[in-house]
Amino acid sequence: MKKFFAFTLLFGLLLSGVHFFVLLTSIDVSAAQTPIMVLRAGGGEGGSSGGGSSGGSGSSGSSRRSSSSRTHYRSSSASPLESIMYLLLYPIFAGVSALVFALQLTKRARKAKKLMKQMAQSDNAWKFNSLNATVRESFYAIQAAWSNMDMSPAAIYMSEDLRNSFQTKLNWMEFKHQKNILKKIRLIDALPVAVHDNADNTCDHVWFYIKGKMVDYMLDTQTQMKISGSTHPTKFVEYWQFVRTENTWVLNKILQKNEANQIVFTA
Repeated sequence: MKKFFAFTLLFGLLLSGVHFFVLLTSIDVSAAQTPIMVLRAGGGEGGSSGGGSSGGSGSSGSSRRSSSSRTHYRSSSASPLESIMYLLLYPIFAGVSALVFALQLTKRARKAKKLMKQMAQSDNAWKFNSLNATVRESFYAIQAAWSNMDMSPAAIYMSEDLRNSFQTKLNWMEFKHQKNILKKIRLIDALPVAVHDNADNTCDHVWFYIKGKMVDYMLDTQTQMKISGSTHPTKFVEYWQFVRTENTWVLNKILQKNEANQIVFTA
């Protein structure tokens, strides 16, 4: 009897799990509420918009979608059991997804570092410690320059196209009497996840997984009122592309986490 009861319970859980996936696949993206748009150095909306590099939308400048945006489901008649199972299973699937991503990230970073070590034997520009230091210096310098609305102090860390793109955005913000306030800036992690070594070094580049945390909000400089964003530190994930100019590296592009499919990761 106990075995029959256990089997019935397990079968019910499996059916609920299947229905849970059906609910997930029925998300109506078009019905989602309009998300809050925020600017920041290091953030960006979707595809390369100029922020974060030759068109990237991240660091320094382009708008990015708030994680608080909601999705709506087509199914509005879920039974109490289905609702309970959803609440029970969602954290499990979310946790598994996060674990898979972390393992994949670690694997990519390990392989990228291995390749960089091999290339550094004949090319000092690929020395990981030196490049990693450049990435960290760039992160803080670019955030500070963006917050001060003057990218010239960070020019040595950025490609010319990216710097001009950011400065153009800042000039437009100034015209609209807006300023992006960034505080408590912290780089949590920076890991190489994709490397490309060209024969003549003209197209060498490396992608870094960037995880940071900061206070990030938009201010109306006339009223001194907050327009959007948060006065509390929030975490974010981006991908920064650094390109080689002779033996130095400069930021050339920034992609958001949901744009990672544009990167050819180290296999």
